Amino acid sequence: MTNPDWIETFLPGTSVARDCRDCAALYAEVDGRIADFAAGSGVTCPAGCGTCCASFDPPVAWVEAELVAMFLLASGRVAPPAPGAACPLFDPVSPYHCTVYAVRPLICRTFGFTGSTDANGRLRFAYCRHMPHAAPRTLRGAALRRAFTVVPPVADVYARRILARSGQSEEEELTLSRALTPSMAKIAELRLLVGEEKKGGRGVPGPGSERA
Repeated sequence: MTNPDWIETFLPGTSVARDCRDCAALYAEVDGRIADFAAGSGVTCPAGCGTCCASFDPPVAWVEAELVAMFLLASGRVAPPAPGAACPLFDPVSPYHCTVYAVRPLICRTFGFTGSTDANGRLRFAYCRHMPHAAPRTLRGAALRRAFTVVPPVADVYARRILARSGQSEEEELTLSRALTPSMAKIAELRLLVGEEKKGGRGVPGPGSERA
């Protein structure tokens, strides 16, 4: 399900589908920037690592949880995974350690491959402690540009865009395990409503009609 067209097919004519498609498009943009950075810098995860997933419940925006919920329901998985200390979708056996890799949240895409800005506005990059590297673990400003032929994308830029799509403040703390159950319930109910509307010949809810 790497083609985002399935989103509109699953919930046609809804603002949730529109927002999830926008989220998927932003993911594609991020993935492209990260691929360019990885190719130009040599930054890479150890093969089959997955350490960051094993004890991490990823922070998400509501739209990200809804996209994951939609993916699970479209794949025939109707019960939310049980929450725990790790990501509720962690899979220690699969190569990517993720049961929803195509729609994994932003933090799962950017961790280890994006930079940030410090208090002085300088670009900063820190290797994950599990990544092989010869340079100092943390690089800033001119030192970063000397070490790499390309600069890393800045994670916060994309995080703010995702939060804006959800109408969510940066102060609101939300994790995937907390957001997934209500998101799956919402998507399932909305899909039922869309089906009833279509059968009744009344069309489907317009953009904004189902989002509080």
